[in-house]
Amino acid sequence: MKPPRRRRLREGVVHRLTPRAPYQASPEAWLDAFEGIYSTGPGADQIWWRLPSHFATEFTPTTNFTFRGVPSGPALVSLVVEAWPFGSRTGEPVIDIGAHRTEFAISTAVSRTIDIGFVHDGGDPMDVGVLLRAGLIDFVFHSIALGAGLIVLDPIA
Repeated sequence: MKPPRRRRLREGVVHRLTPRAPYQASPEAWLDAFEGIYSTGPGADQIWWRLPSHFATEFTPTTNFTFRGVPSGPALVSLVVEAWPFGSRTGEPVIDIGAHRTEFAISTAVSRTIDIGFVHDGGDPMDVGVLLRAGLIDFVFHSIALGAGLIVLDPIA
């Protein structure tokens, strides 16, 4: 059985933010970071959080991203991050896209791209927030990309 082929039928708005480029004029987007350490020198483009073993509240914020002009319909957020848990503990990044929440457990050191597909309701601006639950000692943000459009899979022949 052959896998389906992907073809993009409609291109959409594309936003891309990094610590070195935290603002994009057109289409407008920006990043707000909370208490992280920026490193944007040669060979580095990251915001790093060294975290305590326990938080006074359920979450601690890391970043908030605001995007303008995102059309309604299918969209994809891609976050590039690294994370290290405390010893044998498990930490949980929590990603809020508008009123939708995605969370996942990290129990071993990881470097990954997190892709989250969703349907945007067309509200403007659109916000994405990254929060953490206790259990991680380090969390590093590298980049976020937001694309809107329709991806259709051709039927399997």
